[in-house]
Amino acid sequence: MKDKKSIFSLGSFSTGRKLLIAFQLMFIFPFLVCLYLILNYILPESGYKINVIALVTISIFTALAGFLIIKNIFDRLTATVNHLTERIGSGMDELKQHKERISELSMENKKRSLELSNLIQVSSLIVQGPEFIDLLKIIVEKVRLLAGSETAFLIFKEAGGDSLQMKIADGAGADYLMSVKVSADEGIYSRALNLNKLLILDKQNSLSDNLTVDFLEKFQLKNCLAMPVFLRGSVKAVLGIGNMRESFLYGKNDIELLNIFSKQIAIAIENNLLNRQHEVIR
Repeated sequence: MKDKKSIFSLGSFSTGRKLLIAFQLMFIFPFLVCLYLILNYILPESGYKINVIALVTISIFTALAGFLIIKNIFDRLTATVNHLTERIGSGMDELKQHKERISELSMENKKRSLELSNLIQVSSLIVQGPEFIDLLKIIVEKVRLLAGSETAFLIFKEAGGDSLQMKIADGAGADYLMSVKVSADEGIYSRALNLNKLLILDKQNSLSDNLTVDFLEKFQLKNCLAMPVFLRGSVKAVLGIGNMRESFLYGKNDIELLNIFSKQIAIAIENNLLNRQHEVIR
């Protein structure tokens, strides 16, 4: 019963149809009044007579003409309103996209500001000359903030040898990483951490199948960005960040910032060596 009532209910009509019906109803009353005056007063006074068939015919054509005129006006009006609605909707979508992009840029700027602030802070600490190991810990802590990393580590070459021993680790699995040692005869050492170049492991960059398995087993990291620390023409350490995310990709900015931090570590190592030499001389 409700469905039948809804068919005849104006509430089920669009705004354009409601307006069209309203104007048609507004047109009928004046039309009937005018028709009544013409038939009963104007035509008889002028000596004209009109039969019922002619009257009905004239009424139908007049009503039809009025209907078509009003319909044409409202069709154009409804089309214009629909067009404006579409433009407004499109404009709102564009505003939403701009808002999202501005939000992304704002977050990116905040991230860049934090990264630059960390670099400046480390540079300031190097000048102040804190304890060597404390300075390295601070640098590794700052490095872990790059690329949303879960872990950051610093591996040093052992004195008088080529093996790599974990010096500092920060973040998830730090306690485990502190026990990691890479011998010079391991494939990871010769093909990944001792090539005097950047190591990138992510969804677009990988080692051979065996080395990828060995690296994951050794470091417990699926993605890794490791930068050699050069000093006096040779590699003294390796600075790295990593995580276990799926389909992860490192960006150019991550590589550039890690490179700057690696150079800061090289400066810290150089300062430490000079200080030790100075103490020996004294």
